[in-house]
Amino acid sequence: MNSIMEVWGDAAPAFPEADISEIAGRSAPEYYEVCCCFYLFRYLHGFDLPRTTLLGDYCFARFSRLLADLDSVYLNNAFARYLREDTAENAGLCKYLNFIEGLSENDISTDE
Repeated sequence: MNSIMEVWGDAAPAFPEADISEIAGRSAPEYYEVCCCFYLFRYLHGFDLPRTTLLGDYCFARFSRLLADLDSVYLNNAFARYLREDTAENAGLCKYLNFIEGLSENDISTDE
């Protein structure tokens, strides 16, 4: 998260601190950063400004790197499904919080 905060800057919309706090409280600690990066990617792509799109792409790159480090087919598939659904309906924070609460270590241990 520190690297994202370093590049956020004044040209982007206000950093969604309350949303990130909610994510911190609802995500498993080992998934906190990956969940935040994904959320920020989707959040920033909701604005129609080149700067926010680029920053969103940076968040997606961080998300991808963190997800690769977790090396979980289950997580890859879960985030891909969520992205597909969110792209179609722009579900918002509440649905995302429900999604990340559903990511548990038990699910990970039964990788597809």
